Amino acid sequence: MNKSDSHFRWLIVAAAVAVLGVSCRRPNAPVAGADALIRAGLAAISGSATCDVTGLPKRVVHAKTGIEMVLIPAGEFTMGSPANEVGRSEDEKQHPRVIRKPFYMGVTEVTQAQWQNVMGNNPSYFKGDGLPVEKVSWEDCQQFVQKVGDGMRLPSEAEWEYACRAGSSSPFSFGANITPQQVNYDGDYPYNGAAEGLDRERTVPVGSLPANAWGLHEMHGNVWEWCEDVYAAYPERGTEAANSDSGPIRVFRGGSWFNYSNYCRAANRIIFFPGFTSYDIGFRVVLAPVLVQ
Repeated sequence: MNKSDSHFRWLIVAAAVAVLGVSCRRPNAPVAGADALIRAGLAAISGSATCDVTGLPKRVVHAKTGIEMVLIPAGEFTMGSPANEVGRSEDEKQHPRVIRKPFYMGVTEVTQAQWQNVMGNNPSYFKGDGLPVEKVSWEDCQQFVQKVGDGMRLPSEAEWEYACRAGSSSPFSFGANITPQQVNYDGDYPYNGAAEGLDRERTVPVGSLPANAWGLHEMHGNVWEWCEDVYAAYPERGTEAANSDSGPIRVFRGGSWFNYSNYCRAANRIIFFPGFTSYDIGFRVVLAPVLVQ
C-alpha cells in the first residue's frame, strides 16, 4: 500500500468516526450481550444505564478485583497541546486520533486494598486501603494485570488522554485552570497565574475529588498513572493503539500530589525506565470487551 492509499484509508476512518459521534449512537454497530461481560469478568452495577447500540452497561464492576469501571465511548479527538499552552513540552505535538471502539476504564486509580488482594503485598509509602497504590513500577503493573487476567491492561497513551479530556480541549478537563479543591497537586505552584492554594503533601483517597465529565476521578493529580506505551515522538495521526516499538522507556501521565500544577495538564508526558518506582506513581486499568454480532 502506497502513501496516498494509506492517507485515503485514514480519511475514510476519520470521516466514519465523525459521523458516528462520541456516543452510543452508531446505527449498525455490533451488539454485545451478556457474554461479552462474562468473558471480561465484568458485571453491571445495579441501576446502570445501558448503551443502546452495544448493549453494554455504562458502569460495571470487575468481579475478581472489585474495580469499578465506566464505559468510554468510541470517537475522535486532538491529542497533544497547542503551541501556546502554558507549560507544554515539545513532545506534545497536536495530531488527530481515532478511538475505534469503546472500552472500560477504572473510575479511580487502583487502590491499595485492590492491589493487596491480588498481589499479597502493599509497597505504598502512604498507607490506607482506600488510597491509591503507589511505589509500583510499570513492570509491577504488568504482573498485576497478568495475574488478574480477563484482558485487563494498562491504557494506551491515546486512551488515557482521550478519557482524561472527556470531550474537552483545554489544558485540564475542568477547563483552563484547576484548584486544589478539584485536583491534588502542590498548591504552592498554581497554573498560569492562579492563586496559591492547599498543598496536601500526600495522596488522598480515590474518588474523593470531583470526577470529569465521563465519571473518572483524579485523572489529574494524586498519583501519576503508567501507560502501556513505549515512549516515542507522536505520529502525524493515529488510533487508540499503544506504541509498541522497541525501546527501554515507558510513559506515565496525569501529575501527582508532589508536582506543580502544569505537570497535571491532560497533554503532559513524563518518561522513565519500566522498573522505576516512586511514592507518587500508581496506575489505573482498562478492559475492552469483545463485541459480537
